[in-house]
Amino acid sequence: MGIIVNPFSGRDVRRVAARASTSDHHEKQQQVTRLVLGALSQGVEKIYLAHEPFRINEKAVENLPERDQIEILRFTLTHSARDTTTM
Repeated sequence: MGIIVNPFSGRDVRRVAARASTSDHHEKQQQVTRLVLGALSQGVEKIYLAHEPFRINEKAVENLPERDQIEILRFTLTHSARDTTTM
């Protein structure tokens, strides 16, 4: 299973103006941890996480005992929609 985190999502001015909830990096990190643990508990054998500049994915899994089932993918980011089809 692959996970790509957008560190800029959930924080734009439209959300603030609409009084919608926002999402900081720590919250995203916790969400990734829950996604990874949930996927592994359901039989997913390998998790691929995209490296990004804020290291949200790396921090989310750095202390998990299942670290051998997780791989951080490093590739050049364009910060555009093309990043979702790089792999």
